[in-house]
Amino acid sequence: MRSLLQELRANITPNEKESVGLPSSVTRILPDIESEMVSNPTPVRVERSQWVRQEEPERLIRVYEFDAYEQLVSFVTDVLDYHMITNHRGDLHILENQVRAEVWTRGMDRVTELDVEYANELDMIYQDVPFRFTSSR
Repeated sequence: MRSLLQELRANITPNEKESVGLPSSVTRILPDIESEMVSNPTPVRVERSQWVRQEEPERLIRVYEFDAYEQLVSFVTDVLDYHMITNHRGDLHILENQVRAEVWTRGMDRVTELDVEYANELDMIYQDVPFRFTSSR
């Protein structure tokens, strides 16, 4: 989300928003998202938990924490959608306000580039979740 906003700011002036054909939903929420990003630059607690590479058996593992149950549900739903689209799955373990993600390539029983992509995608999903619950639009 942050990179998309940076790209929009870099390439589109305020007067060009309508002429470039941005959907009204984007132009309507863009000022709100930008102000939220300025007032709350770290909307999630990313620094508390990063991916860890476990050895024997080789796995990538990370625990995500959420302030609200709705955020957790949104995250898990998006991750399951990602599983369906890519046909690459990790293990998700839910405990109260946390989701523990564990990924490896099952046929090889080790971490591959697909698993690194999976980890990056989950991080992006996690960073986007709070923006869905900042205010009613």
